[in-house]
Amino acid sequence: MGKYMTPAEVAELLQVKPEALKRMRAAGRGPAYVKDGRLIRYRPAAVNDWLRACERGGEHGRG
Repeated sequence: MGKYMTPAEVAELLQVKPEALKRMRAAGRGPAYVKDGRLIRYRPAAVNDWLRACERGGEHGRG
């Protein structure tokens, strides 16, 4: 098992307040997370996947 990120670490990475990340979870948005009782953690790969899915524009698909 690799290192999981805390909500504070993810909020810092996303440059949002931890409260904003909490609201995203409550609304069913944001990166996938793991919940064990009251403990919430994020897999770094899940955060990266979510960020990739949010990408817009760029040169994708252009040859």
